[in-house]
Amino acid sequence: GTAAEPIGMDSGAPVQEEAPPPEIVRLDDGPLREKVEAFHKDENIVMMELEVPRCTRTGGTLFERSKSVSELKTWITTLGLEYRELPRKANCDVFLLRKHQAFPEYVLDEMIAELSQLSDPAFLEEAVR
Repeated sequence: GTAAEPIGMDSGAPVQEEAPPPEIVRLDDGPLREKVEAFHKDENIVMMELEVPRCTRTGGTLFERSKSVSELKTWITTLGLEYRELPRKANCDVFLLRKHQAFPEYVLDEMIAELSQLSDPAFLEEAVR
């Protein structure tokens, strides 16, 4: 015959536990960094919008989100990019990323042509800022 299973050993029955602790979800900035890097490498694009989630897909809280966003912003500036916050969307903060003086030659030529039409130097100063 077959030996009986010893009592008290793991029989595969689920062990009764207390409710699991709430899941800790951090902002996954990997995909965000990939978008920023692609933008940084593409010489034809001078600006982009970056949407940073404010919560999980199910509406839950992102653990240490402000710290993650702060690190992301610091990293963006180390690439030589500028950013500024735009009006937020429902579940996202939106940042406008811009390359420093990264205008293609043809855009600069058009800007110079337009600016040379201005008669008031104050307008020119404001336009260059």
